[in-house]
Amino acid sequence: MRRILKLVPTCLFPFLSLTLVAEEVDTILERHYEARGGLERLRAVESMVIEGHNRFQEQEIAVRYLAKRPNLLRMESASSAIQVIRVFDGERAWQAMRPAGGEKQVAEMEGQEAVELIRESDFDGPLIDYREKGHEIRYGGREFLGEREVLVLEVTEQGGAREVYHFDPETYHIAMKAAEVPAEGGTIRFEMYYDDFRETDGLVLPFRTTAVSDGQTVFTGVIERVEGNVDLDPDLFTRP
Repeated sequence: MRRILKLVPTCLFPFLSLTLVAEEVDTILERHYEARGGLERLRAVESMVIEGHNRFQEQEIAVRYLAKRPNLLRMESASSAIQVIRVFDGERAWQAMRPAGGEKQVAEMEGQEAVELIRESDFDGPLIDYREKGHEIRYGGREFLGEREVLVLEVTEQGGAREVYHFDPETYHIAMKAAEVPAEGGTIRFEMYYDDFRETDGLVLPFRTTAVSDGQTVFTGVIERVEGNVDLDPDLFTRP
């Protein structure tokens, strides 16, 4: 009997630890949802248009993002050299490219670019309804991001993609998201930093995003306009 009683704490503590970790994940996510405007308001958005620009060193590229539930996505970018449209129509990923002075070329997307576009097409992203989507989220504790402390959640998606989210413990906004992106000969670590959070129609979004790799800024993205529940023409997502 004494031997059994001695074994009980050993069996119980791992269970309690896992339970507390799961509760920590759900608590962080619930507060994050509220910081974004609340789950009810987030789920009420059926479509969204975001316009802005990305700056790569001295080059500025106009960008436009159109999304519609459940997984329709159109991403447009335009510079003086080329116009690019990338679309996921719910079944296929395709792109259209038009160089300055040239003809439009339309083709199916393949490889990692197609995979990433399809992942991006999840209207709510991986953090909402993550269990139903087959994703796993683990609490990674607290770390320092520069001089500020952050809460860490490690997300492994059903398809195997892995990202690490760093949350501000005061606002519960995402301060940074890190991921290892497949590249020729290995992987490249990208860090996405988010700031300039603003409320638009009850939703809170980061109006500035900075992508960093190997300590160098890859690009800075700035949102200029956001509009929700837009009546989007289905032809926008149909391949020409």
